[in-house]
Formats: sequence, C-alpha cells, structure tokens
Amino acid sequence: MSSFPIKIRFEDSSTNWQTAIRTASQSLLDENLITENYVDKMIQNVKDLGEYILLAPKIAMPHARPEDGSNTTAISFLKLKQAVPFDSGRLVSLFIVLATKNSEDHLELLAKVAQLIDSSEKIDQLIASKTPKDFLSLCQLFLQEEE
Repeated sequence: MSSFPIKIRFEDSSTNWQTAIRTASQSLLDENLITENYVDKMIQNVKDLGEYILLAPKIAMPHARPEDGSNTTAISFLKLKQAVPFDSGRLVSLFIVLATKNSEDHLELLAKVAQLIDSSEKIDQLIASKTPKDFLSLCQLFLQEEE
C-alpha cells in the first residue's frame, strides 16, 4: 500500500460530515495532491447522489472523478473519536478519501480499501487504534493477510 501517498489524521470530532470530508482532505490539499475543486465535488456528489459513500457501518469513502481535481493517486484517512452523523442518521467514525489519476488506479485503490474493511472485526480494530502509526500497522497487516 506504499506505492502512493498515504495520509492519516486523528481528530476528536467534527462539526458535520461536510467538515469531516474537508478535514480528511486537508493533508492531500496541503501537498497539492488534490485541488479545492475536488473537495467541493466530493461534497456535492453526496448532496446530488445521496449517501453512496457510506460503505460499511462507521465508514465513508468520499471521492470524485480524476478530472475534478485529482493530481495523483493518494489516500487519506480521518479517524474521529466522536462519530459524525450523515443526513440519514448513520454515524461515521472513519473517512477514507480516495484520489486517483485514472480509472485503473481507482480500481486498484478500491480493492485495497475493500481488503481493509471486509469484516466488522477489521473495522472495529481500525476505529479502536490509538495512533496513526498503529492505524497504518493494522492496514499493512490486513493487506498482507490477503496476499
């Protein structure tokens, strides 16, 4: 999982899901891996298309199309101590922002994310992790198990 930038951020809480997406995207923005338009488009997609980014209990995976402002392939995780509600009332503690430069990278990154969250046990362990380093170690362990 190290062939592209990985950013991990832990926060206590977020005002709402839109702010959480912005916070989850910030380190990618800071390094010009995505543009502000990409972040706006991720939020607008949820407003227009519904809560399709809610992949599993407690997990959201906001993303947009490469042409919306993704400059490279990267992934960013935001883990919140206090889950944030979406409009449906579903609570999310882990935001996984995907940025990809093409559809091939998009599918590869989706497959890796699927390996990380394919069981409630893995999700619970990721959400229970105490530090970004612990979180990354779990990600690497879960991906090795699948090889």
